[in-house]
Amino acid sequence: MTPRQRVMAALTRQVPDRVPRVMGFTPPALEEFRHRTGACNPADYFDFEVRFVGIGPTTLNTDFRPYLGDMPPGTRVNEWGIGHVPGSTYHFEDYIHPLRNASSPDDIADYPFPDLLADYRYAELPAKVALWHERGYAVAAGVPHYSGTLFE
Repeated sequence: MTPRQRVMAALTRQVPDRVPRVMGFTPPALEEFRHRTGACNPADYFDFEVRFVGIGPTTLNTDFRPYLGDMPPGTRVNEWGIGHVPGSTYHFEDYIHPLRNASSPDDIADYPFPDLLADYRYAELPAKVALWHERGYAVAAGVPHYSGTLFE
């Protein structure tokens, strides 16, 4: 069975030749994986059945400082305007929520949300999916774990 056939069998309640596998790594675990194996990509190394794709990055350059206020050093801001403040342990982060002071529907309506529906963000997606399918893998998509959204 190809990895994709294995996933499709499991999803349709058939019996695959083995259980499909996929997993994520925290930054420290990924560093340890690379150190121990010399490999860069766990999905390739372990031949996980599912490969992930996502939309392209935004080209907007939104200034979220009015929503975030003063930010500690090392804070990064994603396209949703969420401030990610480095935590004290491993990959944990604190957040600065840009709509924490919103007090009316207008505050939310006026917020500069990302351009998630812009065509350019999806331009390469069909080719990415086709490439993984040609290689025999199942494909999944979603919001990247590193970006977070206002809905988390």
